[in-house]
Amino acid sequence: GRLAPAVVRDLMSMARSCSPEAVGHNQHAYEDMLQTLLADCRFFPEYPQWELDLVAEFLGRMLHFNLLPPGPLLCSVLNCIIAALRSPLGSKMTRFALRALDQLRARISHFPGLIE
Repeated sequence: GRLAPAVVRDLMSMARSCSPEAVGHNQHAYEDMLQTLLADCRFFPEYPQWELDLVAEFLGRMLHFNLLPPGPLLCSVLNCIIAALRSPLGSKMTRFALRALDQLRARISHFPGLIE
């Protein structure tokens, strides 16, 4: 199932309030928070399904709303999704990738690395 709309709304509200534009001088803290999440990418297959779904929707919406600054952080998110797409069909990681991609469907053309 999908995450409750209120949960996703709260997550995105939090992300927007922490985005580089909103926090200004606290951009380092924002990027550290995301880097910590992405450092866990190799452990995503061990996450419970509901937690992995939450991360997929969160990262997908971060991309959809353009809340990731260009550079290493954005590349890390895209690489995580691309790696998950290479997982066996029907696996938790394939579901993760498809769920993340579903969130940014309207902006997929902005990410040619995902299309190739």
